[in-house]
Amino acid sequence: MSPSRSAVLALFFAAASWGFGTIISKRAVDEIPPMTLLAIQLGASVITVTLFRRRRSRRSCSGSERALEPRMDVAAIRERIAIKHA
Repeated sequence: MSPSRSAVLALFFAAASWGFGTIISKRAVDEIPPMTLLAIQLGASVITVTLFRRRRSRRSCSGSERALEPRMDVAAIRERIAIKHA
């Protein structure tokens, strides 16, 4: 599959998910208290982000991406800057 075709499919599924999510949320609020629904949605978001974060951390990333990670200390960032400007 060509990259442009996969991009169009990804956009289509994103739009479809957004639309169905709106309908499902409207009906869910009728059945589930809003604060409970909010907690469920937040929990699902945290799980999703955690899974993507683990997957991303397994792949090697360039120095510029590592510089944006909060775990990286200031000394390591300064060292990377010094190496690039040397």
